[in-house]
Amino acid sequence: MSGLLHALTLLGVLVGVAALFLFAWLDDRERGEDGLPVLEEDLTSWRDWSEVEWRWPR
Repeated sequence: MSGLLHALTLLGVLVGVAALFLFAWLDDRERGEDGLPVLEEDLTSWRDWSEVEWRWPR
C-alpha cells in the first residue's frame, strides 16, 4: 500500500507541474513594465478624455 501511495503522490506532483507549465505556455502574452499583459490596441486613442462629461451614477 505504501508503494501505491508514493506512486500516486508522484503522479499528482508530475500532473501539477505539467499543468503549471501548460498554463504558463497558454498565458505567454507580451507584458509591460508593470507585469500586466499589453493590450493589442490603445483604448484611449479613440477619445479625448478631457472632453468627457463625468457624472455620478444615479
